[in-house]
Amino acid sequence: MTVQQHLETALLDVVGPVLGEAGFTAAGTTWRRCDEAGNWAVVNFEFSTATDALHCTIGLAVAPAPWLAWMAEWLGAPPQAVHESIGLYRARLNPSGTPAGTDGWWEVQDGPDVAVAADDIVRQLTGHALPLLIGLLDRDAFLATIRARDLGMIRPEQFPGLFSFAEAVLLADDGPSAELDRLLEVALAEAPEGSKQGAASFAAWIRVRAATAG
Repeated sequence: MTVQQHLETALLDVVGPVLGEAGFTAAGTTWRRCDEAGNWAVVNFEFSTATDALHCTIGLAVAPAPWLAWMAEWLGAPPQAVHESIGLYRARLNPSGTPAGTDGWWEVQDGPDVAVAADDIVRQLTGHALPLLIGLLDRDAFLATIRARDLGMIRPEQFPGLFSFAEAVLLADDGPSAELDRLLEVALAEAPEGSKQGAASFAAWIRVRAATAG
């Protein structure tokens, strides 16, 4: 059995029950949880064999239902599966001891390494990732993290206008409002020059959603 097979077995036998108990179901190396409102949380395991050792990292994402509705509009069809890459909140889960602000990977070369990595993954999931993801399925909690300018590795300076759009798309389900208008004005003003047309389309879609809310 290869090291990757050992690790995949450990993920099923050691990590899988923890995710299953938290309401996540597996499809390959991706685990997902969907609530009654259609909000999704995603835990995605990725592997790299670029060196002699096997490296593993974990992508985390939350995709609120209104954001997924926009993704369906933008893509031209609903996503066939909710991938970590289309989450509105996205982050990486790092091994214990990873310095703040850096992206860490679990490194395994043999069976004992696999056991250590699996145990640490469980600690990181139960101590941080799962409470975070499940908490963000609540709309008010997600709005709070947007207003705190925290969408994980999605940074405000890298995506001008996105945070205002993100707040607006969640508020749209409450119907039209002065606050929604303000957020859209800010988002359109912040959008880069080359993205103005797409931003205008997004704003128009949000206004339609708000007008038909309820």
